[in-house]
Amino acid sequence: MNGRRDSRTVSALVVLALAVIVLGLAGACARGRPESVVLEYYYEVICPSCPESVRSELQGSEVRLLGNVHDHVSAESRDVMHGDGMERLRQTALKHDVDTNALMLPILFVNGELYVGFDAIDEYLRTWGK
Repeated sequence: MNGRRDSRTVSALVVLALAVIVLGLAGACARGRPESVVLEYYYEVICPSCPESVRSELQGSEVRLLGNVHDHVSAESRDVMHGDGMERLRQTALKHDVDTNALMLPILFVNGELYVGFDAIDEYLRTWGK
């Protein structure tokens, strides 16, 4: 009887120790890594410089901000005139309580924060990660 109780006690202590270690490591990892960054860029093709210039700048900023930790960045770009681009823009705007009647292109959402127009987007990208 005592042997069974002792093995249960040891098993319980091992499980408890593992739980403490796992929780400690999870906390350390969370403190050492940046939060997830979600970039959502909406544009129109009729502005030929929009997709190339800003998308390449987004990719460059991604590298500058996070170095090699790309798994924390999710970047999407959508042409609002093709496919479901306009509907996705409306859904994203509604999700972040943005008036869909006041939207102008290009638009960048960064974790829900809204940047409208080249000037605002360029300013954000210049200061990103500083």
